[in-house]
This record gives sequence, structure tokens and C-alpha cells, in this order.
Amino acid sequence: MTQLPLIPDSDGGIVLEGLDANGESYEQFVFPTSQERVTIRNCSFVNCCTTIGTCQIDFGTRIENVVFENFACGDAIHIDRSVHLSNLIIRGKKPSKVFVKPTGNEGQAVANHGPDAIALDISGYQGDVEVLGLPATTVLHNPERHICVHGNWNERSGEWRAAGVGPLSYLGICLKKVTLGGHECGFFGLPKRRSKLYEEVTTEIQILTDELGLSFG
Repeated sequence: MTQLPLIPDSDGGIVLEGLDANGESYEQFVFPTSQERVTIRNCSFVNCCTTIGTCQIDFGTRIENVVFENFACGDAIHIDRSVHLSNLIIRGKKPSKVFVKPTGNEGQAVANHGPDAIALDISGYQGDVEVLGLPATTVLHNPERHICVHGNWNERSGEWRAAGVGPLSYLGICLKKVTLGGHECGFFGLPKRRSKLYEEVTTEIQILTDELGLSFG
């Protein structure tokens, strides 16, 4: 079992820096492990895994220039919205899901991401995603696999219903997730192409694009 080489930094936190891991196994990947602040910087994890199957990154962590490629950590990578992200790249088929969203813990500051900086790149990721709370311009995605739903579209919910796309549809539920949290937008994975739901969702997207002029890309 590989141990992560964490070292103290000058600000009283700990740092993981310059690690290029390939095929390594970790018991778990959970940060922070204590009250200390953690910075993960200039690292890559390619074809690595966790034996417990946990990847949870929470408040108190900064991620800068980090790659996860086919990181087998159970069902999902979980990242709290309060984590500061700068050029985090997630690609490949593993794990099957990526979540970046608020955990609901009160008193946690929300990371401020500038509108011109790339926080998250999921353009090469082939699994399901749910990303809430990051500005649209800070996320690179693949429009063939992911959709972007904007919170201000809720003002036109009546037009959605008139077009045949109700609040309990796949797109309607995505919109509700965005608006309930007061987010600017959210990124969601499209259903698998082989499923009936994929046909339904792509049809609804086409209707809302043609009739309301919305863009999900």
C-alpha cells in the first residue's frame, strides 16, 4: 500500500506536490485528514486506485494543476464546492461518477473562482457528472457527453412546460438542482446512449433549442 508523501508547508498546512503516480494503490484518498489545510499541487494519478474505495475532498483543500486519469475509487470522486480548484483535470472511464457540489455543511466558505481561470476540465471524462456552483466559463466539458443548465432558465419554466418539458423530466430535475442551490449553472452527464432516456433527453434538448433558443453546450 502506497503512502502519500505529505510534507508541512510554511503556512502551517501540509502539501502534496510534484507526485506523478502510475498504477499506485492507496487505502483511501480523503482530504483534509485533520484540521490542517492541504494543498495538492502539480500531481498526476494515472490508473491508480483506492482499496477502501473512497475519494472525498472537502473544505480546507486546494487543488492546483492535478490530473486524475482512470482513478478507480469506488463509485465516484466527491469534491465539495468549497474546495479551491485550479486546472483540475479528470479524464478516462473511472470512476463512474464525479460530483462537485456543496455538501450542505454550514459555515464553510465558498471558493472564489475567477471567470477567466479554468477550475475543472472534464472534457476527456467519459462517466456521469454533477457539477454545481462553478461559473460556466471555468469548466471545460464535452458537449457530446455533458450538458450545461443555467439557473436563470427557471424564469421560463412556463415555456418549458408549454413545449412539453415538465419539472419531472430529466432536464427539469437538473434545472431544479441548479435553482435550489441558487447556482449560476450546473453541468450534468447525458444518459447512456443505449438507453431510452437518452433519446428522450436529446429530443427535449432539441425542442428547447429550436423553440426557446436555449444552448446546452
